[in-house]
Amino acid sequence: MSVITVELTKAERKQVISDAAQLLSDRLYDESSMELRLISKARAAGLLDVDPKTLEKLGVPRVCLSDSKLVKYLASDIAEFIASRRER
Repeated sequence: MSVITVELTKAERKQVISDAAQLLSDRLYDESSMELRLISKARAAGLLDVDPKTLEKLGVPRVCLSDSKLVKYLASDIAEFIASRRER
């Protein structure tokens, strides 16, 4: 397994952390509020701490808007993906 390192600016790191905190908060307190929240490919990859190209290979469901170039992810799908792979 190879590790891909992505350099993020301080502002990008702060945004990823903020998005992750919000995602977890929503999941814990109001699961229904996330059902239709769309997030960018970069944010989805950031939440999983993977390269955006790796995100495509993981099989997380995606939403294609208007054409295949405009791709978004449901926040609830990202949360479900994380939960389904959690080791106990």
